[in-house]
Amino acid sequence: MLSQARFVGFAVTARPEAAKAFYGATLGLALLEETDFALVYDAHGSPLRLQKIDEVPEPVATTIGWQVADIAGTVRDLTARGVHFERFNGIAQDDSGVWTTPDGTRVAWCRDPDGNRISFAEPSSAPALDAYQRGMATRRAVLGEAHVARAEADKTPFDEDFQRFITEGAWGSVWSRPGLTRRERSMLTLALLAALGHHEEVALHIRASANTGATPDDVREAMLHVAVYAGAPAANAAIKIAKETYASMREAP
Repeated sequence: MLSQARFVGFAVTARPEAAKAFYGATLGLALLEETDFALVYDAHGSPLRLQKIDEVPEPVATTIGWQVADIAGTVRDLTARGVHFERFNGIAQDDSGVWTTPDGTRVAWCRDPDGNRISFAEPSSAPALDAYQRGMATRRAVLGEAHVARAEADKTPFDEDFQRFITEGAWGSVWSRPGLTRRERSMLTLALLAALGHHEEVALHIRASANTGATPDDVREAMLHVAVYAGAPAANAAIKIAKETYASMREAP
């Protein structure tokens, strides 16, 4: 719906003169317009509107950011212009304040004169994982290394295409989507498997719940929904399997 609409970025300032010096002289953005209400800059073809307000609240996250080709050079140049880059507890930043994310993206943060947090990120040069690689990573994280290793060892030419299909389609696509947590997907999966009577898979995903964060209380609630919407016999059979599986997990974790 908005793919053809023009994007406008927003931030706030209570110190417009200091903001003009920072965004203009320091960052090198062209001032498009100044009114009693805002400063508007050209951010590579998209307007960045700094709303004038009386007091700027402390940001809880990054306010605006830029993707850059050379993070080290960007940090070096801005540091020479008086910009201070932030450091955070819990992440390993280099001497200049750059953090390398698990996927290889390199990020640094600074503040503007009003305290708005700004990020600069250099994308990872590593190729993105394809659906199969992504699926195998998610599959191992959910089902466990041992289960996936057994499945791979048991694979034959007869089911090789099928194994790749479920790895890419189920694990690399649906299970890897960001819209739900793994705990939520685990509960949904167990409810669907129970409703459809796929009892062997119910046991598998009960064991996997140790990795997804879905608790026995979560599963109990999911089974109540199964009883209401798919029938008591389906829920009863799945509950029996769940109890047996939980018992075996306690005996041999």
